[in-house]
Amino acid sequence: MRNYQLGIVYGDEYGRETPVLTDQVTGAIKVDIEDSTKTNKLQVKINSTSPDWAKTWKFYIKETSNEYYNLAMDRWYDAQDDCVWLSFPSAERNKIDEETFLILKKQHDSDVALEEEARYKCIAIESDAPDFIKKKKTSLGVISNGAYGGIVDNVIGDSSSGFPFVNQNFFTILQTNVNNTWGGDVFDKYDNLEIRFTSSSGGQSVWYEVASVAPIGNNEVLFTLKTKFGDDMLFTTTDDPQTWANRIKTTASTTLQVELAYVVVDNKPEFDGRFFVKINKDLLLKDNLLGITNPDDLIVTSASKVQYINTTQGSERLTDDGINGVVLGRFQDATCDYNDDPTIAHDANALIAVGQLVTGTGIPAGATVASITDSTHFELSASTTGGSKTNQTLTFTEAGIPTKAVGQDTDGLRLWTNGSTTYKWAPSFYTQAAFYQTNNKNNASKTEARQFWYHFGATHKNHDRGNWFIDQAAVQATVNNLRYDGLNGCGNNFTYDNDIDGGVGTREGGAIFNHPTAGPLNLLIGKTQATSSTEFAGSGSVPHGRGIHASNYAIDISFAGIWPYGANQDKDGIINRIQDAVNSMPQYEQDVDFATKLFTIGSRFRFKTDPDSVVYTVLYVRELWGLRNYAPKADDSWGSDCSDDGNASSPNHAYNKRQRWTIVVDKQFGGGASQFWPLDIKHDGSAGQVIEVLEPYSEAGGYSSENPAIWETEPKEDVGLDIYYEASQAFPIDIDFKTNEQFIPVGSIVTHFVSGEWVSVYYDGSAANTAIAVKTYSASDQKVTLDGAAVALSVGTKIRFEHPDGGAVHAVVQTAVSAGDTAIILHGDGENTDQQLRPHSQEIILPWSNCYSFGNGVESDRIRDDYNQVTITNGVKASTVLAEQYKEEHRSSGLIYSGIYNSNSGINRLNQFIQAEKITKDLNPSYGSIQKLYQRNTDLITFCEDKVLRIVANKDALFNADGNPQLIATDRVLGQAVPYVGDFGISTNPESFAAENFRVYFTDRQRGAVLRLSRDGLTPISENGMRDWFKDNFGFVHIQNAIGAYDRDKNAYNLTIKSITDRGSDEETEVNYTLSFKESIKGWQSFHSYTPEFGVSCNNKYFTFKDGFPYQHHTNVISNNYYGTQYYSDITMIFNDMPGAVKSFNTINYEGTQSRILQDLTDDNYYNLATKKGWYVDTFTTDQQTGTISEFLNKEGKWFNYLKGDTTSLSNLDGLEFSVQGIGNPSSVTHSGNSDGSGGSYKLYVNDSSDGTDGTGWDDGNTYT
Repeated sequence: MRNYQLGIVYGDEYGRETPVLTDQVTGAIKVDIEDSTKTNKLQVKINSTSPDWAKTWKFYIKETSNEYYNLAMDRWYDAQDDCVWLSFPSAERNKIDEETFLILKKQHDSDVALEEEARYKCIAIESDAPDFIKKKKTSLGVISNGAYGGIVDNVIGDSSSGFPFVNQNFFTILQTNVNNTWGGDVFDKYDNLEIRFTSSSGGQSVWYEVASVAPIGNNEVLFTLKTKFGDDMLFTTTDDPQTWANRIKTTASTTLQVELAYVVVDNKPEFDGRFFVKINKDLLLKDNLLGITNPDDLIVTSASKVQYINTTQGSERLTDDGINGVVLGRFQDATCDYNDDPTIAHDANALIAVGQLVTGTGIPAGATVASITDSTHFELSASTTGGSKTNQTLTFTEAGIPTKAVGQDTDGLRLWTNGSTTYKWAPSFYTQAAFYQTNNKNNASKTEARQFWYHFGATHKNHDRGNWFIDQAAVQATVNNLRYDGLNGCGNNFTYDNDIDGGVGTREGGAIFNHPTAGPLNLLIGKTQATSSTEFAGSGSVPHGRGIHASNYAIDISFAGIWPYGANQDKDGIINRIQDAVNSMPQYEQDVDFATKLFTIGSRFRFKTDPDSVVYTVLYVRELWGLRNYAPKADDSWGSDCSDDGNASSPNHAYNKRQRWTIVVDKQFGGGASQFWPLDIKHDGSAGQVIEVLEPYSEAGGYSSENPAIWETEPKEDVGLDIYYEASQAFPIDIDFKTNEQFIPVGSIVTHFVSGEWVSVYYDGSAANTAIAVKTYSASDQKVTLDGAAVALSVGTKIRFEHPDGGAVHAVVQTAVSAGDTAIILHGDGENTDQQLRPHSQEIILPWSNCYSFGNGVESDRIRDDYNQVTITNGVKASTVLAEQYKEEHRSSGLIYSGIYNSNSGINRLNQFIQAEKITKDLNPSYGSIQKLYQRNTDLITFCEDKVLRIVANKDALFNADGNPQLIATDRVLGQAVPYVGDFGISTNPESFAAENFRVYFTDRQRGAVLRLSRDGLTPISENGMRDWFKDNFGFVHIQNAIGAYDRDKNAYNLTIKSITDRGSDEETEVNYTLSFKESIKGWQSFHSYTPEFGVSCNNKYFTFKDGFPYQHHTNVISNNYYGTQYYSDITMIFNDMPGAVKSFNTINYEGTQSRILQDLTDDNYYNLATKKGWYVDTFTTDQQTGTISEFLNKEGKWFNYLKGDTTSLSNLDGLEFSVQGIGNPSSVTHSGNSDGSGGSYKLYVNDSSDGTDGTGWDDGNTYT
């Protein structure tokens, strides 16, 4: 019914996945129809190794079938053309069309699934009931071709013409029979007449429409049909070709009949709200649909009371009511022990049943048997009295039995009278042996056995009692010469019909019947029980009745008292069968009808008093005749007189003749809900069961049921689609601290494989206890901790972990586990584990499912199987295979988009990337790779390395001749890509991006610029006084990061540059800068002392991150304290008004906060009594001198002070400040004073420059001090 293809998808550490990888042979799965009653799961094992780069794998599955539907059938109707009409509720009409194939999934009115494919093409579909099935036929009666011993076989046709042969469209019937049965005016009363022919031996034709009826003389009526007779009429003759001589002749059991019916159109209520489908009929359909009938639609066609006779002591079942199960010897005393307690011990031979009345010493009045504990103990309904009693005789009787009743004695057994002697069927008088031999040899007329059978079957008038009985009675034979094959020369041989495979074995072995449910059954023909060795002397055995036998699948039913007996009939003339007797004994017609209908393979019957109304179907019939009930002579012999002259001593008297049928049925007797047992009645022939033979009543052939036949529409195949759906989670290639709970979730059930099944690993302290489940509690690397103790597990043992979602994984034990341990270490480390031991190489049971299965062959993939209901999909994520080799591809300048997400409607298709739709947008590769996407209004701003573009969404742009775009509506998700003016991009620093309302800021390191994108397009804000700085720092450094963030508290774009400088030196230096740009001053405000990892504004508060921790800005009491480190604030100003003039700077003043104050207690001032932190001038540098201001004085709200030049020392000595002449430049200077230049004297060494008048010798190396 379904074919599947399984595939694998591998994923890397970033979640990127391969297309589906599969093998068309080993990955193919077919679920056989025999598995339709089971819960099926997929178990997969990968035979190949995983790619080196793979971190995970998952399974995908392809099912090529389209939608399918289930239809619950209401009824079926025979179309009479080897087809069948099926009726379905009209609400199901949309599920089917005339191209549909229907598949029968389960039988009607049962949960039996079909194990063969019952597939049928829809021939026709009708919204209203077809005219054919609307026809209602009312029988006008049946005419037989002749009566046995009566009219000659020419009622229908004659030797010259008129007999119904194949391929002719007429026949004749005697006018007299037509008038007597149907009436002479029947053809004037009814317009639509149909006829059919049947045979009492089983043949039956279809109905034929009558075209005309006319008398033709010679007391004959000619029937002309609208169509010719078909092959269904072959049964009217016994041979081919069909001739008058070969016609069916009327016998006691066979005759040809013709039935006439008139037809009217009947719009039954069962047609309302239905549509009808016509399909072909075959044997499979007959067995699983057409042959199944509803017990409620069966009618009783024959019935008879069947008594029960059992001459085998103690073999029948007992009941609790005390009457319906009377047994030979049941009312007997028992020796018991008891002691003021309800519990009573008794001897094992006592026959005790619940409800019996108990009397005896110490037994309270009215006490009964309450329950039976075992074979030697029972519980009384009340406690005994009088102390301990041992070896006390207690009497057991039946409560509620009348002391005297008509036809019964006090034991509840049957009585009869023969003259002055009263006989009863009781152990005190009729012993079991009495039915094997004569008990009173001097008075043969009063032998117990003959008297019993005489009163049971003396006449056929007592039909309320009947001569039918369930046969568990002995068959008589002589003691000295028991014969299997005859009756000492008198009467018919003992004969049997048998057609079972294997035939008859030994006389006691019987035949083997292969029952479809119970298997081989031995249907014994021989003896059932012997009470003495003399009773079965001789070489043969006798077919005694066995009641219900063969594992309660078989029953023996007999007829006793077969008349007539007739005088001096020879051996072959003795009538031993009621079928033969009915010719001269018409009172047997009812019995013959009962036997013919019951003892036919396929017939159905039930017991009238069965509260469950269980219907049994006959599977096999065996008939035996020539049986004799008793030995008629006083000397136990049959004698030489074979005549049957009315003397009961004749061996062939009607009393003595018995005919038996053994039938096998489809189900066990006593198997109903109430366990009704047919033998729970008196066994003396005085009580019986009414057996009802049943036949279907419904003319439609089908019936409605609350458990109807289910038909499935065959899904059409999408063979061209290679769509695979995700069928599992992503399983990790290796087990480690990151993936262990992904592979084995907490709460997974832990089992191992023992003796052919997976059982729990639980250890209860002394032994394994598979009844208690053990689950995973936690995991660490390859170690799994359990919530209970585990049994001992050796290295290499395979463990199954059953996930909560119904799937399961397997892993291999790495380290031996001792009994009682609560942890298991598994193989799973990719570096140290053999490939075959890794999880990737173990079996996986997938939790994937695609239907609800009802266990009877029916599956459904939607709620209530309604036409418009949501179906169980194959999966939410789809993939496919690639025809070419799978390779890695880098596409950095294109976009791909998924399906939509709508929170209002609940639509979420974000994981759908349908390649069949246009879901990509490619940009010009010359713009570089896409680094950042940003949505602004309905546009998608795309930041490439060398270009910034605006992509319109859900619309497109048409450009006029002047180059201006015009927006138009479109169904395209991404429309035209419009570049912004300016050759700027974001380089490879998308982290520099920051957005604020309609403005965004970012850097272009390749061009040494910082940019703002606003309504006026791109603006390089690095041009605002910082162009050279950014070019220098972007151009001569290796940028690690350029982190951008917008501070909404200060309305500033903060940019942090982390770089490594390399300005030609041998060593690299790491330099970090953080600076901010403010729109309010249209420039760069300041550098900052902090270096964040990331920054963000939230609720107008500014946060940065350092070492992964967030810090909020602008909240410190102390300024310039970042991340716990205190920094100093400084301002470096560059000014040079009139650079051509030499200027003298005397003072500096500022307006602002507190100046620094240095404590000085030695002067006469008061402002410096305490040190204060604040502003001061650290350095003041000109091209001539340097100076400083250590503190400022506050005058009238302003801070000022005089500049002080730095003290001159050797380190800052400037020779330009001296205006004296010298003797030359000293080559060296020495100082004899302190190291700071104070004290001592200086010596200067000067080279001689006056040596020689010609100017030579000045550099002779002489030195002068």
